[in-house]
Amino acid sequence: MYIDKQILKPSDVISLKSRELYTKYGYKQYRMQKFEEVSLYLDNKDFLESTSLITFNDLDGKLLALKPDVTLSIVKNTLENIVGVERLFYLESVYRVSKQANKYCEIKQMGLEAIGEIDSLVTAEVVELALTTLNEVDSNFVLDLSHVDFVSGLLEYLGLGYKSTKAIQECLISKNASEAKALLERKKASAEAIDAVVKIIELRGDCKKVLAESKKLVKNDLMAKAVKELEEIVKIFENSPFKDNLRIDYSIINNTKYYNGIVFQGFVPKIPAALLLGGKYGNIFLGYTKAYDAIGFAINLDLLNTYYQPYKTLSYDVLLVYGNANPSKALEKARELRKDGQTVIALKEDLGNIKCKTKIDLN
Repeated sequence: MYIDKQILKPSDVISLKSRELYTKYGYKQYRMQKFEEVSLYLDNKDFLESTSLITFNDLDGKLLALKPDVTLSIVKNTLENIVGVERLFYLESVYRVSKQANKYCEIKQMGLEAIGEIDSLVTAEVVELALTTLNEVDSNFVLDLSHVDFVSGLLEYLGLGYKSTKAIQECLISKNASEAKALLERKKASAEAIDAVVKIIELRGDCKKVLAESKKLVKNDLMAKAVKELEEIVKIFENSPFKDNLRIDYSIINNTKYYNGIVFQGFVPKIPAALLLGGKYGNIFLGYTKAYDAIGFAINLDLLNTYYQPYKTLSYDVLLVYGNANPSKALEKARELRKDGQTVIALKEDLGNIKCKTKIDLN
């Protein structure tokens, strides 16, 4: 697909290419309204980053909210129509409190969801789409894989109280092995448990090497199941051109109330945060009568425009200075030039602030 990058922002290029890519994989575009009833979000607050919502009363008195999340709306509106696997992608804005600015902001997202009977092939397909999408941004990307059950199994094995469990989770996320060790020593944990936690915190990188070490650190069935599922995914990508872009990193935890399996985050060189977040999120269906599974990811398009500059400085092939010339003559000349594939800007006079290859003066 040819796209003239000169006239588009980085997010425009990625969204256009991704739309074509996802369609080829059988994904249909999902379009949603800006508003949902507040109850949808309050009933599912565990799955939201924040319960701070922008709300207002509709004309019929219903309390509505600007959407802080797309997945909840997709689940709500597609559950009754799922046969096998429903594949959807979206390009939407969400409205959330910015952690950095401490104010509400609009965030442009693109993402996809596969909902229904999620097997290894569907999981691998979504991972492949995440890899391909990141590659369109920057070929030096990294996709970090993890598994909720590996971390949950470790925490179950440790058997700590709520506060200590949360503290160990934070140590995993921040890769702070020394603090985790000190905490476990205070809790009189066994040397074996301390050693396992420290090794898991430090364990990241090449998928095969990490998985080999992970097997030595398995403490229960939950951890063993997680390693097996990660191994299946890694094996599928053994001959992929992106195999070296895949890593395993158990600090990738995401929201454990939301996700229930493989999770992943995508990084590109210029952005100091995850550009892409995703994983399996079957826990979202626990409150519904139908039990499905689901996997998906979302890309923060605003991050692209913040840290990646437009591909080219906007310039023109021709500056057409029409002055006092007949408007129809100027339009006709510009039309002829554009038919030849040239970019043309018509101005009454040359003010010296336009970059162009050629200047044509009709006076």
